[in-house]
Amino acid sequence: SLLSSICVALEAAADWRERGKDTKIFTRIQLVLQLPLSCISLMYLLTMFMSNYHPSLYFGNDVTCQTQGFLLFVGFEMAIVLDLFLSITYMLMIKCQWQEDQFRRIEKWVHVVSWPIVIGSGLYVLHQRGITPSSSICWLKYCEKIDPVCQQENQKVLLISSFVDITALFHLGISIYIMTTVYKFTQQATSQIGSVVAQRGFCYPGTIVIIQVPYLITAAFKSIHSSASLITLSASTLSLGGLLNMLVFLLYRRNMKTAYGRLVRKVVDSMACYKYQEEPQVVPTGRDLFLTTVNETGNESQAIDMNH
Repeated sequence: SLLSSICVALEAAADWRERGKDTKIFTRIQLVLQLPLSCISLMYLLTMFMSNYHPSLYFGNDVTCQTQGFLLFVGFEMAIVLDLFLSITYMLMIKCQWQEDQFRRIEKWVHVVSWPIVIGSGLYVLHQRGITPSSSICWLKYCEKIDPVCQQENQKVLLISSFVDITALFHLGISIYIMTTVYKFTQQATSQIGSVVAQRGFCYPGTIVIIQVPYLITAAFKSIHSSASLITLSASTLSLGGLLNMLVFLLYRRNMKTAYGRLVRKVVDSMACYKYQEEPQVVPTGRDLFLTTVNETGNESQAIDMNH
């Protein structure tokens, strides 16, 4: 997933350098979206070194745990905002025929409003000590219903945690609505939308459904019963955001397969400790086919013509 985000970011940056101000809205959103997606993937990758859930299995401390929780919070919330903006962009282009100048009017406000709010909320959670190890991942603190003392002491943090769950639910609902709207509109005989735009307009919200459903199920049951299988499924789908995003991005980027394969090969080669090099085999010539055998006394006994 991390390699996928890097590959998409490099491809989007190449388009930005080539086209400049004429870069399409989808490419600009994708370029920024890879930052939270990479952050999520990296934090899950480094869980063993950042979490302090169990001293014998994890090597993190309180500082690394707080850092992981903060970056996961910011990455998760910004991924929701940018994913939602990307899906709405496709719906407006397909259904309302919006143009680039119309998207530019709202694009800057999405970033100006969302980034300060999300980062500020994450810093407030850090200030309130609202991040704790939860099933190996450092995440927002939660309290069971039978523990009113915990709920009273962490009331503000629990409010932010509930807001995260509400935004995820809203994200899921809007994504399903966009999928149905795009599908119905593209089935009309008068629709002039290209197949690539229609497919990506349908598939991007579909990846959101895959990611958010396990998380929301886990969030609904975590205060009742902490199921390890649900938590593992939720963590797996959340960390796959970059990979799913790249798979949809491949729908119109044919050269992305080559670029992704090249990147994976470079990483594998750099991680290899050594390479086995087979000694070249010497092809015998005609002169070498005459062998000489030597007896124990060191005297030449006979020669064998291998050609005969």
